[in-house]
Amino acid sequence: MLSEKYRTLIAAKKGGLNTPDTFLITKKTSQKEIYSFLHSFPKTQLFIVRSAIGSEDGKQHSMAGHFWSSHPVEVKKIENTIKKAFQKNKDILRSLQKHEEVSLMLQPYIHGICGGIIFSPWKHYQNYFLGEITDGGAKNAVEGRKSTFFLLSKS
Repeated sequence: MLSEKYRTLIAAKKGGLNTPDTFLITKKTSQKEIYSFLHSFPKTQLFIVRSAIGSEDGKQHSMAGHFWSSHPVEVKKIENTIKKAFQKNKDILRSLQKHEEVSLMLQPYIHGICGGIIFSPWKHYQNYFLGEITDGGAKNAVEGRKSTFFLLSKS
């Protein structure tokens, strides 16, 4: 079961929203596929590895939107970061007594002073998205600090 977060990210990109390029990693993903994605960026690009697990999207287990996310890492550290991410997510699933495959998202790290989150769809009003933005960076948005909220209509 793919994470709703991942499916929404892909739908947003197809819909024309500016989203980070995202590469889905599963147990079956080869190193060649990963490095092909990595080498499509400038050599100085940093990346993040994030969890993309279906059960993390549940109300009781969202843990600020994701189970685990790396710090920005260089290409030479990606392989170890991916191994660490798989293990961390397996540990989290085991502690929650969930039995599902771990999948990860690999994304270029975007430097910025403004960050935000779109919650899709907003559970109270299915025709709207609830957004949150902060000038303190995406980390503050995820942690719910210095945030402003807004609504977007699906239409």
